[in-house]
Amino acid sequence: MISRSPQRSVRSHEQRRAIMIVITGGTGFIGSNVCRALAGQYGADVAVVDELTDSAKLQNIEGVPLVDVISCPDFDRILRHGDRWMRRVDAVIHLGACTDTREHNRSYVFATNTHFSKLVLDACISHRVPFLYASSGAVYGLARRFAEDSENEQPRGAYACSKAAFDRHVRKIIPVTGSPVTGLRYFNVYGPGERHKGLMASLIYQLHEQVAESGRAWLFGDLGGCADGEQRRDFIAVADVVRVTLWFLGQTGTSGIFNVGTGVATSFNDIAKLVIDHHGGGVIDYVPLPASLRRSYQILTRADLRALRAAGYPHAMTEPAAGIRAYLRQLSDPA
Repeated sequence: MISRSPQRSVRSHEQRRAIMIVITGGTGFIGSNVCRALAGQYGADVAVVDELTDSAKLQNIEGVPLVDVISCPDFDRILRHGDRWMRRVDAVIHLGACTDTREHNRSYVFATNTHFSKLVLDACISHRVPFLYASSGAVYGLARRFAEDSENEQPRGAYACSKAAFDRHVRKIIPVTGSPVTGLRYFNVYGPGERHKGLMASLIYQLHEQVAESGRAWLFGDLGGCADGEQRRDFIAVADVVRVTLWFLGQTGTSGIFNVGTGVATSFNDIAKLVIDHHGGGVIDYVPLPASLRRSYQILTRADLRALRAAGYPHAMTEPAAGIRAYLRQLSDPA
């Protein structure tokens, strides 16, 4: 079991060792930030599981003192046959997934986000290893209520449906297992380490690059019932996401699915204005929403944080405008 402070775990009265945390997707955006905090701030032994062919993602973990870096096929074999290895593990933070919300290959997306997640979960339950995983605010789809209830879930597209499917599986598992299982529904996360994500990077990052290069910020217009650029999302700083994730790592008696956002919906127009102000000038241009996105495009997201607060999470979230300004300064002066 994980101690409430994830710094040390007592294995016997004679020997202490750093806790061993496995992070799938550890070279990715959120994963690399969690790795850096666990290995650096808390001195944990961190093993990363990820595809190891993407040099841009591997840069995210440069300088992080890891105890192991494991390929996905090797981890698959460990889950199926590595009982001795799993006995060393104190917790698994499962962030590895297909995160491309435009991916239409449902077989691939479900194999990665749902079926593999079940394999990781089963191994953790078998060895009584606490399991934390990344769900997504995308499961709410076009809903207007964002509490963690199944009736509020209206997933659209392969990505959102795969995440919702695993959440439904977890809801069935939690009542019949004594091992902690925690799903964290991250909303729109921004911050350092997302450069490799391309079109899946946060709106803040994309608009920063657009205005820096062309002086123009491109937003969707023609949304149907929503004024140009007035779609609103819950944008949360990755530092807050890391803090929530590590807090749950210490809550050994807690299981459930929890929203992770700010509870504030910020308009895309307001973000574009922050970016333009940061660069000292620029204009907003509106383009039609592609037909391929019309069925699934979320015009509004706003995390309901009542369950998170009821679980005892005590910290305030970074106010969006302040967090976005700080991130823009970092993007312009990464040193």
